[in-house]
Amino acid sequence: LLLAAGSDETDEFKAQVLKMYENWKDKQGAVQLMNIPDKNHFSILDDVAEPGSLLQSAIFRLMEIER
Repeated sequence: LLLAAGSDETDEFKAQVLKMYENWKDKQGAVQLMNIPDKNHFSILDDVAEPGSLLQSAIFRLMEIER
């Protein structure tokens, strides 16, 4: 499970993502929490499409795609 939140999110949004992480970290399977600088839940999508971004690279690792 990959959870990503932007640093420009509201405190409540950040708290919700952290709570999801805390609830999943002891479950079977890996979980990763990423904080994406200067992004919110709309602009974070830019990092999904940005070649070589940390978020895109993490997604490709989950998909087992080499870039």
